[in-house]
Amino acid sequence: MKLFLFSVITLLAHLPSNLYKLKVEVIGLRSNKGQVMVALYRETDDFPTKKGRYKYLLLTPHNHMATGLFEDLHAGKYAVAVILDENKSFDMDKNMFGFPLEQYGFSNNAREQLSAPSFQKAAFEMHSDRKIQIKVE
Repeated sequence: MKLFLFSVITLLAHLPSNLYKLKVEVIGLRSNKGQVMVALYRETDDFPTKKGRYKYLLLTPHNHMATGLFEDLHAGKYAVAVILDENKSFDMDKNMFGFPLEQYGFSNNAREQLSAPSFQKAAFEMHSDRKIQIKVE
């Protein structure tokens, strides 16, 4: 019986986990003040809202960049939104006309003129460990 259990445990330990890691590198930060908020969204989530995020990271900027790691991700379609939160308000600061005062960016470096890009424009597939780079503006 012990041999059987050992064999099963050994077999399970060597099976692919189908869980992946996503390394996110944020570049172009104008300062090293505050924190970088990195939010991960699935296709079914409300992109890019704070309430709709699937997972998030708070990163400390160094040398005008920040790097974080999402782990235990299943295969599928995801998108990332990033904000340089210089005053640590945990929100995107905007001027009186509603335009962002803080730097932000999205996966695929997707951009729209007067709104956030759609999930589809920022989306990417996860079928293995992956690294993406997002330039904030």
